[in-house]
Amino acid sequence: MTTTVERRDFLELIFGCPTGPEKMKRTDEGFLQGTACVTTIGIFPYMLADGTIRMELRLPEEVFAQDSLDTLKGKPLTDDHPDVKVDPTNVKNHGVGSVGTEITHDDQCVYSPLTFLRDDAIQAIEGRKRALSCGYTCELDFTSGTKWGM
Repeated sequence: MTTTVERRDFLELIFGCPTGPEKMKRTDEGFLQGTACVTTIGIFPYMLADGTIRMELRLPEEVFAQDSLDTLKGKPLTDDHPDVKVDPTNVKNHGVGSVGTEITHDDQCVYSPLTFLRDDAIQAIEGRKRALSCGYTCELDFTSGTKWGM
């Protein structure tokens, strides 16, 4: 049995991970650019409507699938999660930048170039805001398990 859900995962904003933070750089125009780990594999907790927590596994073959990686390319960045899906009719209200098109990954993380365009978002990042989140839709497979890789 599968069901479609929307997820909004948060990651620590670690530029250039896993080798350590890399400074974001200002462009000549004043925009802020850098590469960050935007999503990863593993087991993640999700709060359900009744307040309980369900652990869900995100497998490498799903996270690193080319069709999944392609969905990141050129998408708008937002500051935190808006209550609506971002689209051409509302991006001017929610967008603070954009995701680049050179999406890569190692055995753990997916990396993307990011450009922050709005001054309020740039100031928040320079003020040490360190959370990044990908909003996405996925199909949940309710196969049970106990440990990944064991």
